[in-house]
Amino acid sequence: MATALIWFAHAPPGASVRRVAGLSLALRGALAAQAAGFGRIVVVPRAQDGPAVRRELTADRRLQADVAVVWDLASPGRALDHLADRDRDEVAVARGARVWIAPVLQALAEPLSGGSRARLLVGGGGEASFSGMLRVRGDDLERLPLENEPAGDGVVAALGGPGTVETRAMDGRWRRVAGDGDVRDAESLLLRGLVKPADGIVSRNINRRISTSLSRHLARRTVRPNHVTAVVCAIGVCAGPLAWLGTYAGFALGGLCYYVSAILDG
Repeated sequence: MATALIWFAHAPPGASVRRVAGLSLALRGALAAQAAGFGRIVVVPRAQDGPAVRRELTADRRLQADVAVVWDLASPGRALDHLADRDRDEVAVARGARVWIAPVLQALAEPLSGGSRARLLVGGGGEASFSGMLRVRGDDLERLPLENEPAGDGVVAALGGPGTVETRAMDGRWRRVAGDGDVRDAESLLLRGLVKPADGIVSRNINRRISTSLSRHLARRTVRPNHVTAVVCAIGVCAGPLAWLGTYAGFALGGLCYYVSAILDG
């Protein structure tokens, strides 16, 4: 099983602990990698952020994968040394300071085709819109320019030229979070991912707009999904006695309770 390397050592201090929709980018990246099927995850924050990242990832019970935090780096090569014994097959590398929706890391979880040295995820502009995420053979890790934010053609050149690298378009499925001003746009990307193909006209155009707005605000606070479920249950239970009254007002209030509970459940 391939390893996911989530790399923040190229980003400014504070990038790995910046919060988007209630989660730090380091924790969000580790959870996303686990959901994509990676059983081994290595997170590399800047040294200043390392202790905080390690505490947060260690305390989160949702993380079941083998997660390591490597932060006391004398140089970027130290993280590659950490991978050397286990990961000489293929490694998925995701530069931090980003958020992704599910298909992005799932594309990195698929093995490389026979002749490829790497798979780059790009936007609509080809290599020029390189996302900073790729899957690479372990022996080529040390050739990657991990210290900065290279363009796709720089990565391709480092790996031996266009014939050795495949690209896959993932336009609009990630956002860079270079500063606090990018947080709202990143949250909007994540919230749009909550819309389901099965949503009807009312759900997509009314209910989801309300529920995602509430989700944006609640995610930044200490409210947990189970808290919301308890409120949804209480409001839904209230609909029964109100409708049982048999009056127009009772039916109207009961229907309103049912509708509100449906929105909150989203």
